[in-house]
Amino acid sequence: MRILNWNTQWLGPRSRGGRYQAARALIAGHEADVVCLTEARAELMPSGGQTIMSERSGAGAIENSGGRKVVLWSRRRWRNVDTLGSPELPEGRFVRAETEVSGQTWTFVGKCIPYHAYRTGEAWIPNRLKAWEGACRYLDALREDVLPKLRNRERVVLLGDFNLQIPPFGYPRAGSEVDQKRRATFGGWLIPTSGIHRGFIDHVAMSTDLRVDCLRFISKIAPDGQRLSDHNGVCLDVEIVIQPKAPA
Repeated sequence: MRILNWNTQWLGPRSRGGRYQAARALIAGHEADVVCLTEARAELMPSGGQTIMSERSGAGAIENSGGRKVVLWSRRRWRNVDTLGSPELPEGRFVRAETEVSGQTWTFVGKCIPYHAYRTGEAWIPNRLKAWEGACRYLDALREDVLPKLRNRERVVLLGDFNLQIPPFGYPRAGSEVDQKRRATFGGWLIPTSGIHRGFIDHVAMSTDLRVDCLRFISKIAPDGQRLSDHNGVCLDVEIVIQPKAPA
């Protein structure tokens, strides 16, 4: 199973300098089975397959023209699509679905955890949040409502824009409330993208029956020096761990 995960910073056909075309070719060139793009448009996805998206998040004109915080694509059909997750999640930042590969069901949870300044501006008075409060709420909802339903499942992949360095190199501060909640939320999950780059925040977490065979870093800078995004991405080859049979 090849999985690609990247925040594409709202690239679209009208983006200047051929950046959209370059990013789309890069994504297609990895020949992934499942792609998760955040702050993205469905047009960036490879041809064929099936694309699903999160609900609106309040991003205004960008979403009016088709952008969404989370866009998931599968080479095979999606089923049991859920764009709510939990009523406690900040809206428009979640989509979960299942796809079948070789007769086995895989569950993918695409998410976009709010960044530190989510709804902290004066425009949100009297409901504006404190720094990192949106991320804390998201992590609480994941830990208390969403992930317990997946605890006993196999072949589960959580991916998207975590907006958190793992481990933290200042974003957020190590030992801060949001860092502690992140540790509590993803304790027991494998995070193969942890530590691959100091500033990396587009992580992938997996159930413990999976392992990564190959991991490739996707640079936000194209070979010609053009910046495609403000995030780096990742492409992983994931396989099922074969458990040895117990002796008869």
